[in-house]
Amino acid sequence: MKHMRAAATIAAVSGVVLGMGATAAASAAPGHVDHFDEVHQESFTAHDPDLCDGLLDFPVEWEEHEVGSFRITERQGQGYGGYNATLVGSYTNVDTGLAYHYDQRVNSKDQKLVPNDIGGLTVTFMDRFNVFWTDDLGRAAFHDAGANTVTVEVDENGDFVEFIDDHLRGRGDTEGRDFCDDLIEFTTPSAP
Repeated sequence: MKHMRAAATIAAVSGVVLGMGATAAASAAPGHVDHFDEVHQESFTAHDPDLCDGLLDFPVEWEEHEVGSFRITERQGQGYGGYNATLVGSYTNVDTGLAYHYDQRVNSKDQKLVPNDIGGLTVTFMDRFNVFWTDDLGRAAFHDAGANTVTVEVDENGDFVEFIDDHLRGRGDTEGRDFCDDLIEFTTPSAP
């Protein structure tokens, strides 16, 4: 499972924004604001197929604290969604107790909403992000920052239908790195 962390995080956030944005925009009045403060947790066993395709030979605990807001603003007679959040989390190797941490700021806004031929919308939105990755032993110090412009199709219910395009720009210290390799490296003590 190779991926750039920023892109992976953006994809996760974009999925949240799409789920909230298109649906909320359809049902919420302009000026609507939701604030949230949530803790997310998940446990993965050794060789769990849901993390790193089952390649990790140790169990992992993932925890994330997400604080932010979602709002609808009116432009050109349509409700445009916006999302901003701080996400602080870690992936901990249960066997060693060592963790790989991230601290991320995200600001995502709908840029363009165009009715499509399936009764939904073609949505273009921009995610601005700033992510720091560190570990407990001082071996990791990565910084990803920039913006990603994404265009997708959603149906009349606000459900994702098709990915159209994206354009990522910015700094990517983790670009070309494998998250799973890094998770192993940064949560396993170095040999003496």
